[in-house]
Amino acid sequence: GGLGLRKLEVMNRACLMKLGSKLQANSDDYWCNVLRGEYGRGYNVDNGTIRVANSSL
Repeated sequence: GGLGLRKLEVMNRACLMKLGSKLQANSDDYWCNVLRGEYGRGYNVDNGTIRVANSSL
């Protein structure tokens, strides 16, 4: 039963890890280019944190 929120959290983490893996591999995928454009060359995937001050949203 339930709303399946735990499963959604697991899926979100898995998708973020997959995207992080593609960023580290210097993939040319659309979302990798979007993140590189938004956060610049100094964006470091290894530390796993993005400060709110870095985003224009």
